[in-house]
Amino acid sequence: METCDDLLVDFAATSIICKQLTILIMESLLS
Repeated sequence: METCDDLLVDFAATSIICKQLTILIMESLLS
């Protein structure tokens, strides 16, 4: 089982990736 710290790290990394992907998609749509 993962500890709470591991889950938080995974969640933070995933949310950062999602934000970066969203920014890239928005930029490509606007350009």
